[in-house]
Amino acid sequence: MITSKWDKRFMDLAKHIATWSKDKSTGVGSVIVNDKKKILSVGFNGNPRGVRDDVEERSKRPIKDYYVVHSERNAMDEAETSLVDATIYCTFFTCATCAHGIIQKGIKKVVAPEPDWNAERYAESQRHAMEMYKEAGVEVQFYTEPSETLIAFWEIGCGGGRVHDIITADKFTSYIDKYKMKKIAQGIKITRYNINDKLGVIEFFVGKEKKLYLHFGNYEVNKFIFTR
Repeated sequence: MITSKWDKRFMDLAKHIATWSKDKSTGVGSVIVNDKKKILSVGFNGNPRGVRDDVEERSKRPIKDYYVVHSERNAMDEAETSLVDATIYCTFFTCATCAHGIIQKGIKKVVAPEPDWNAERYAESQRHAMEMYKEAGVEVQFYTEPSETLIAFWEIGCGGGRVHDIITADKFTSYIDKYKMKKIAQGIKITRYNINDKLGVIEFFVGKEKKLYLHFGNYEVNKFIFTR
C-alpha cells in the first residue's frame, strides 16, 4: 500500500496528539477522518475524565490496565457524528478490545504501523484484532514513513516495461500531477485520473472511453523487472 501525503499528515497529527498523553511508558494517538479528509475526532491514551492520573500505582501494570482508556476508544467516544465508513489513524496497532469498537462503529479502514507479531505483551491481542478485521471487512493499511519507501513508475507496452522515474513516496501525488500535465502538453486531453492501489496502476481518463495507464509499485519489490 502506498503512503500518501494525507496518510503522512494524519499520522503526523496522531503522533503529535500522542504527546498529550501522561502515560509514563507509551503515549498513543489516534485520528479519525471521513472520506473527504475531514477530521471527525482525535484521542490519546489516558484515564477517564475526573479520574486522577497522579496516583503512582495506577501507572504500573497490572493496575494500570484497569484505569487507562486507549486512544482509539477515546477518539471514538469523543466523536459527535457517525463514524460509518471512516478511517482511523493510530500510532500503535490496535488491541482486540479496541477492534470491537472500531468494527461496531462501522469504521472501514485502520492505518497503523505493523506490530511485532511476536511481542510478549500485545501480540496475541493484536493477532485477534487482525483476524476480526479480516472477517468484518475492515481494511488494514500498515503505515511506513514515506522516506523509507521508494516508488517506481513505469508504462507497459508491447516491448515490455519502461521506467519513467523512481521517487520517494512523499512525492507520489505531485509526480502523478506532473505526469498528467506533461501528457496534456502533448495534446492528450486527460479529464481526470483514478489511483487503484490494489492493482498498482493510475488510470488516466481521456474523453469518455479511452484510458492511459501508469503503473507503480515499491521499488525494492519490483526492481528485478527493470534490471534483468
